[in-house]
Amino acid sequence: MRRRHGYLLVETLTVVVVLPALFLATAGIYVIFTQDVPRSIRAVQEDTACLDMIAHVRDDVAAARSVELGADGRYPIIYIGDSVVSYEFADGLMRRLATARTDGEPVVTGSWRLPGLAVRWRALTGGPVPALAASTSIRQNSRGHVQDRFVNSHVFFAQTPGQAVAE
Repeated sequence: MRRRHGYLLVETLTVVVVLPALFLATAGIYVIFTQDVPRSIRAVQEDTACLDMIAHVRDDVAAARSVELGADGRYPIIYIGDSVVSYEFADGLMRRLATARTDGEPVVTGSWRLPGLAVRWRALTGGPVPALAASTSIRQNSRGHVQDRFVNSHVFFAQTPGQAVAE
């Protein structure tokens, strides 16, 4: 029996045709691992920061005696005892500002970097206690399409005068 040196033309053509088809079939998986997974991780981290900010809003509204929206309707103003707390969002940064009624100078008491946050505030004034509604989502641009991810709605009620604070 004679020993072969090299490959047949059919074997070579099979490799030349099959390998590019295999690469094209796996290109989608490559895109997922290099773009979609990191984008999803950033969205989860941003949503976690958003939920932390929402927890602060919840605590503020629970202690509030009244809630209203700012002049432009884009941020809430929460009146707690002798202080005023507001949440302002600009340039991807949500800031919690606290102002003592006597001083009048706002102090940043919390900030969250939320570049993709879309938030809509509503003061609910028709009920027996002040309430604040917040609709949040994380906006991401994915291959030319804007997607709203982690869409949430929250309603927070202020403490009624006869209600005891549970601690």
